[in-house]
Amino acid sequence: MQSNSQTAGVQNDRAATSSGSIISAVGASFFLIMPLFLGVLAEEHGLHDAQIGYLGSAYLAGFTVVSASAVAWISKFSWRNSTLIFLVSLIVACVMMSQVQGFELLMLTLAVMGGAAGGAFAVATRVISGVKKTDRAFGLKLLAEQIVGAGLMFTIPVFVLPLWGLDGFAFCVAVLFLFLGLSAFWLPSNSKDQSQLLLSGEKRGRVLVWLGLLGIIVFMLGLSGLWAFIERIASREGLADADIGAMLSVGLLFGAVGAALSALIGDKLGHVIPHIFGSTLLLICFLLLAKEFRVMEFGVAASLFSGMWTFLLAYQMGSVARYDKDLRMTVLIAPAVALGATLGPGIAGSLVDSSGYGSVLVMAAISVIVAPVIFLTLDRVYSRSST
Repeated sequence: MQSNSQTAGVQNDRAATSSGSIISAVGASFFLIMPLFLGVLAEEHGLHDAQIGYLGSAYLAGFTVVSASAVAWISKFSWRNSTLIFLVSLIVACVMMSQVQGFELLMLTLAVMGGAAGGAFAVATRVISGVKKTDRAFGLKLLAEQIVGAGLMFTIPVFVLPLWGLDGFAFCVAVLFLFLGLSAFWLPSNSKDQSQLLLSGEKRGRVLVWLGLLGIIVFMLGLSGLWAFIERIASREGLADADIGAMLSVGLLFGAVGAALSALIGDKLGHVIPHIFGSTLLLICFLLLAKEFRVMEFGVAASLFSGMWTFLLAYQMGSVARYDKDLRMTVLIAPAVALGATLGPGIAGSLVDSSGYGSVLVMAAISVIVAPVIFLTLDRVYSRSST
């Protein structure tokens, strides 16, 4: 099977994977800790629930618009320079978040933050798509995101917010992004010659790419919908808030384990075994949540849920990159992930209102069955067309 890197790859796979993963972690950070930072803003500005929702939508809208537009500009500009511009914009907007007054200005600031994060995330995704072992590279990318997101989720509420509040939150995150952003200097530069190669690359496989992106949306929609209500499901079973929080924190750690596992295995076992393995464990997780459970059972379910979510997502991203011969459309992975994650909680909320929490588990199960079927079918079509 021909590697993408032979058509539109990058020169140094190790540097590209490392720097791309770190930049991707910066771009994904606020998305991963969104409940935390929206809660901090709500307390600081005295916002009601509808306003909190609007702020989250503003951030996601900025992220989606800029990352989706990358398909038009990603091959025309230097990846390194573009990323530096996005990082500076993100850091400035992050500091501004703690200084602005008024809901409208705050909403605009979050939209700019989302756009800058989406741009950096899109560039990182494109860079990683060009390495030889895409499954492993995307696993490392997700691992970096989980480590940074979990680190922020653990340290900010305990060490930062009690002492310095929103100002300390914004300052610490900005400093972290400044430090991590130094890795942008190791990103490969999109040279003129490489841009021409991208523009004249093979056009086959576009249908596979679009269907692969649809598979990511379906997968993210189902799992993000369940994630939005997993705390409510546990609370319904009578678990204490402290126990729920502790088990969800453990679950976040297993998200990193799942990403590391995909990076370790890579394509050694092909795609059929990882998809069946990950999907089966997720379905077991849903069965655990569908019946009466205690704290430890909930911890197992939360761990399987987060771990296999990132495990399967790495393979899905790797497949989309493999289908895209000239790698111009891989940047659409970012808005596909954001779109699925945005739609999921809203659909799940409507299902809960009409049919209860069981319907959300059914929705998640359907997505976990449908998405692997999509990708395994596309992998087979791609293998046939490549021989």
